[in-house]
Amino acid sequence: MNKNYTKLTNFPKDFCQIAIEQLQTQHNKILNFLNESKLGVIEDNQLPKETVSLNCFNNMRKYDERLFHLSIKRDKVNYDMDIEGYKGVSFFVSLPGKIDKFHIDTERSCAINFPVDVNTETSAFRIGINPDLKSYKLRGSTIKEWQQKYYDGKGKGTFNLTDEEYESYGLHEAVLFNAKIPHGGANFGNDVRVIGSIGFNASYNEVLEYVKDWL
Repeated sequence: MNKNYTKLTNFPKDFCQIAIEQLQTQHNKILNFLNESKLGVIEDNQLPKETVSLNCFNNMRKYDERLFHLSIKRDKVNYDMDIEGYKGVSFFVSLPGKIDKFHIDTERSCAINFPVDVNTETSAFRIGINPDLKSYKLRGSTIKEWQQKYYDGKGKGTFNLTDEEYESYGLHEAVLFNAKIPHGGANFGNDVRVIGSIGFNASYNEVLEYVKDWL
């Protein structure tokens, strides 16, 4: 059994329902806007109000041509995460063919990833099996200069993992995972993949105890 992540079978479906609905109803407009945007961070006041009507997001980030990030405002989340180290919630939007390099997070100790719009047959959450970070081979940083501040963890380097060193899960349901172990998403199919991610600075075991009712 992989001890670096735990499935949360009872994760609440309405955790950030308003933000999900806003994303879904304006899906094409948001993607068109991000596709035409430059790499970098787009603050709320920079969004084209005549094109998209958004009040759920603090900012959007375009990491590369196939990966976008939307930061959700805390008052748009239906659950009060009353635990020290709670960092907030975001959507990650991966276009077809986007394969994350294996990385660790510098600003998060652990996180909960949950499916928003996911083809579980053609995409996956992937994470190393060994709980010892030192067992993995570091390949070095491939992150652009502007991303160092925003691209959590990947500025510190990415990892080469053999097929035997990691496990894949289609993200049929939410997972809590150790963000200090190499991990990443993979979208092998032709569909846009959207996941939610809740970040924490608290330890994996502390958060696991806090969300025990979601197991």
